[in-house]
Order: sequence, then structure tokens, then C-alpha cells
Amino acid sequence: MQLPYAALHQLLYPVLDRVDTLPELQGAALTSAFGLAPQPVPDRFLVAVSALTLMSDLAADTGLVCLVDNAHWLDQPSADALLFVARRLQAEGIALLFAAREGETHRFTSTGLPE
Repeated sequence: MQLPYAALHQLLYPVLDRVDTLPELQGAALTSAFGLAPQPVPDRFLVAVSALTLMSDLAADTGLVCLVDNAHWLDQPSADALLFVARRLQAEGIALLFAAREGETHRFTSTGLPE
């Protein structure tokens, strides 16, 4: 919860070999956010757009389902990036499902998404 982009890294780790297929700026943004490149962490918007592009590319062949359990424990940068992705899903063939407990000390705010 305290490490920026830790949850996004955990979600995308199995497909990090596909980062090279992203536009150069987006690939650099993800590798920097995950501490895999020496550049400083880029703008949060660029990281979120990069995650959306990567997930859309993955979904192009067979679709993609992402399940995020205990979303109330997500680090804020990861939560912001995943909510950005969720709000922009249209015809990408991606299902993104968040599960969070109510009444926890940490809250997951999914404003604008169906519950």
C-alpha cells in the first residue's frame, strides 16, 4: 500500500515482456514506474495511458479479464491508474472487476463505475 505502482506492477508483471510493443514513451513510462529503468517516475497520466494501451493490446486476441481483490488496499497511484483504465473501457474486450470491503480504514472510491 505504501509503494507507488506496486499493485499495477503485480498485475502487469506476467506480461512485462510485451512492454517493448508499446510506443517508446509509454514503454519507458511503465518501466520507470516499476523501477526497471533509471529515468524518474513519469507523470501519472502517462503511466495510466500506458497501462490502458498494454491491456488493450493484450485483449485484442482473446479478451482480458482482470480481477482486483482487496482494492481498498491498493496503493493510490495503482488505484488511480486502474480506475483510469476502467473508465475508458469501451470495445477493448476487457473486463475489470474490483472487490473491496466496506467499512475498512482504507477506502476504495470507484466513482463513476457501475457497482
